[in-house]
Amino acid sequence: MHSSWMGGDRDGNPRVTPEVTRDVYLLARMMAANLYFSQIEDLMFELSMWRCNDELHVPAEELHKFSKRDAKHYIEFYLIG
Repeated sequence: MHSSWMGGDRDGNPRVTPEVTRDVYLLARMMAANLYFSQIEDLMFELSMWRCNDELHVPAEELHKFSKRDAKHYIEFYLIG
């Protein structure tokens, strides 16, 4: 079930042990996570409210205040009920 030859050459190569395969899979997972994290960082920068103009920032700030207030009311409702 290997989609790469790395760590999967177990058909007679004595240097490719189960530990090597495990380490290669771990490295591949870490590299994929780093790639996703890098892309998420880029999106956070591109979509950041710090860079928007006041025409967007002011209404967004108001919505944020309301959502925090509403969340508090929902929490109180569920704690009391």
